[in-house]
Amino acid sequence: MQTFVRDLSWLVSGGCICLVSVEAKMVENFEQPGRLGDRWTANVGMRLERVPVPAEVRHEGVERRMLKVDAVAGGYFASQPNFPRCRFHSAKTVKFRAQAPDASAAAPVIFEFQVYSTDRKAWRWRKVTLDNPDWSTVELPTKYFRHSPAAFVPFEETRRFAFRFRVAGRLHLDGIELVEGGFGTRPSELSLEEIGKMAFGTKATIHRGKTFAVITDEPRLEEKDTLAALDKLLEMVLADFPELKAPKSLSPLLVFSDEVRYRAFWGELAEAFNSQGPKPDSDGYSMLGIAGSYYDPRQGSVRPVYVHEACHALMTRLLGISSQGDWLHEGLANYYQLRFTKQNFGTIAKTLVAQRRLIPLPRLLNGQAISMQSYAQSALFIDWIMTNSTRKARFLPAIRSMAKSGSTLFDPAAKIHFGASVQRIEASWMRWMQSR
Repeated sequence: MQTFVRDLSWLVSGGCICLVSVEAKMVENFEQPGRLGDRWTANVGMRLERVPVPAEVRHEGVERRMLKVDAVAGGYFASQPNFPRCRFHSAKTVKFRAQAPDASAAAPVIFEFQVYSTDRKAWRWRKVTLDNPDWSTVELPTKYFRHSPAAFVPFEETRRFAFRFRVAGRLHLDGIELVEGGFGTRPSELSLEEIGKMAFGTKATIHRGKTFAVITDEPRLEEKDTLAALDKLLEMVLADFPELKAPKSLSPLLVFSDEVRYRAFWGELAEAFNSQGPKPDSDGYSMLGIAGSYYDPRQGSVRPVYVHEACHALMTRLLGISSQGDWLHEGLANYYQLRFTKQNFGTIAKTLVAQRRLIPLPRLLNGQAISMQSYAQSALFIDWIMTNSTRKARFLPAIRSMAKSGSTLFDPAAKIHFGASVQRIEASWMRWMQSR
């Protein structure tokens, strides 16, 4: 028996061992020689012991030795940096055996299984609730792991994993495995077919382009025209950011024939991720790298909102930053929408200045959701960056810095990559706005 207590301030790299079995690859069965601390670490207050499995335990996958955990609320234990890497991206399920001996429906043990990015403050996670004292086999489908705030994290960039406790409690753990998908598949991602079925049932039609896919139940939609518009969007983005490459997987745009169904879908999508979702009142919405809107016969197959929402989905996948209604996402989406529809940025700038509709830049660029009234201002701030070659060259490194930090708060990135605080930048930006 070995007790292990240790502190860890942040998890950024590492992985897990994968021993081949018939149906799954073993990650950890607590049979390895050496100290427990060679493979696992935990924060202050957590107690981990590798103990023999009691003789009376008869549960598949629980044998010889197991991990005994006394957890504190907010505590975690995690794989060490030298823990061999797991291929979470090729697994359809994370599987482990667990027992919370003191758990009940009234007092469940609740924790998160988390998988961390290698080089940024971002992770994927799934909540687990144990509400009875019996052993159980927990299976977590990887495609329904949630993303940490403001992040979009492909499993390819993950290594270390952790169990983080929302409440204090006792946990027994054994037999952590990855159940792999079929060869050549992407089991940790929602497929276009799965998204289509979730949105439209059997009425889904999938139209694949080079970078985007249009999924719809609307027979009047001219998908070639829609895909051509989205290809134009991609062309503009890659011209501005030549260092970027189109995503490996297609970015989906959902076009609903029924507006009511469009508004209801996002809550259902969130529910699949064990979350609560919105019922948007806007004409378009984007979530988890999936864009959506509804068909309007008056506007046909190339609605500006299609371009706007597809931009959100594309940027989510290109930059690893999820759409949270913040200045960066809304600024980029509106900037490219305005360019696509050939709007005059100077006229928009003059209107905002004349009507005094500008908010202070430190408030606009604070990484929080902005109001729709500030969308145009955020687009003009993007335009201010893009119209100057020096600022434009510094923009992508600044975006990557924000992605690494897990926030679109611009001030820290501005100081590093633009050489000035947002407060100092504001004076230059206002002079530029007034000169338009």
